[in-house]
Amino acid sequence: MPDFMTASPLTMPDLTLPDLTFPAFDPFSDSLDTVVDSLATVQNGLAWVMAHPYLSLAIALFSLGLLQLLADSVKRLLKTAIAIILKSPLLLLQWLWQKAITPAPESTEARLAQVLQRLDSLRQEQDALLNELRTLLDLPKTDPITRSPDHPITRSPLSTTAPPAPADEAVSPRS
Repeated sequence: MPDFMTASPLTMPDLTLPDLTFPAFDPFSDSLDTVVDSLATVQNGLAWVMAHPYLSLAIALFSLGLLQLLADSVKRLLKTAIAIILKSPLLLLQWLWQKAITPAPESTEARLAQVLQRLDSLRQEQDALLNELRTLLDLPKTDPITRSPDHPITRSPLSTTAPPAPADEAVSPRS
C-alpha cells in the first residue's frame, strides 16, 4: 500500500523545504559535475512545488508582495533624498538671506519712544486735518463735537502735564 493511505488522518504531511543550496562556483572543477548538481537541486525544489501547489502559490504571492513593498520603499527613499539634495542649496541661501536682511532687535525702551513719537506725529496730523475741515465747513473752533485740547485722547502721550482735575468734585469731610 502507498504511504498516503497508511498515514493517520491526524498527522500533518511533511512540509519541510528541500535543501536548495547551490554548489559554490569553482572554475577549476569539472563543469559537468556543477551543472548536474545544480539541476538536481532545481529538481528537488520543483518536486516540492509540485507536491504542495497551494503553499507554493501562497509563498510566491507573498514574495511578490514583499518585493513590491521593497521596491516602493526604495523609490520613495530615492525620491525624498533627491528632493532634499536639490532643495538644500536653495534653503541654505534663503536662510542666509533672512539672516542678512533682518535688523538687530531693538531695546523695548527705544521701541516705546519710537511708537510714542509716531503717535504724537499722527495726532498732530489729525489736528491739522480737523482744522482744515473746520475751515472748509466754516465751523467754529469751539464746536462741542470736536475735542478740546484737554481731552485725554487728543493730549500728547509725550506730555508730562496731568489733565486738570474736575472742579465739581469737592471732597467734604464727614462729621
